[in-house]
Amino acid sequence: MAGDDAEDRVKRAERLAREILARRPRAQAAPEEPADGPDLGDTPALAPDPTGLVDLPEVHDAGAPGVDYRGSFDRVHQRETGALDRFDPEAGKMGLGTRIQLAVRASVRSPFGRFIVAILLGLVGVSLAIVALTFQTVPLYVAAGVLTPASLVYLYIRYQQWLGHKRYLFRLLETLGEDVSDFDINRRYRGGKRS
Repeated sequence: MAGDDAEDRVKRAERLAREILARRPRAQAAPEEPADGPDLGDTPALAPDPTGLVDLPEVHDAGAPGVDYRGSFDRVHQRETGALDRFDPEAGKMGLGTRIQLAVRASVRSPFGRFIVAILLGLVGVSLAIVALTFQTVPLYVAAGVLTPASLVYLYIRYQQWLGHKRYLFRLLETLGEDVSDFDINRRYRGGKRS
C-alpha cells in the first residue's frame, strides 16, 4: 500500500506539471545564435572555470564593429591617478577654474581690490540713505543711520590704505601699471606756461 501511495503522488505531480505547461503561453522562438556561441565581449567573470564544474561558452574579443575595447580594460588604474595629475601647483599644472579663483582672490586681497570693495559698500550705504529719505519709515532711518556712516568710514580707511602716504596721482599711475621710477612730484606734466 505504501508503494502505491508513492506512485500515485508521482503520477499526480507529473500530471500537474503537464497541465501547468499546457496553460503557459508559448514563448516566441529566440533568434538563432552563431555557431561559435554568443558574443560576450571582454567579460572577466565569464572566463573558463578552472574547476571544470561550470561549462561556459568561449569568450570572444569582437565588441562593436570598428571599436577596440581591449586597451580600455587594461588601463583601469590610470583613471584614479588622472585626477591627481591635473592639479599640481608646484609644477604649474592647474585647471582654468583654479587659475581664475586664484587671480580673483589675489586681486581682491590687494589694497586696490579692497578699495574697490569699500567703494561698493559705500554705494550701498548711500543708496540705503536715499531709500530711507524717500520712504520715510523709522526702520529705514535706523538702518541708514547705522550703515551709511559705517560704510563711509570704511571707505575712507580703505582709501587711505590704498594711498599709502603717497600722492593720489603717483598711486593711480602705479596701480595702472605705469613706470613711476622717474616721477617727480614738483614737475608739471601737463600744459605749458600759464599767463
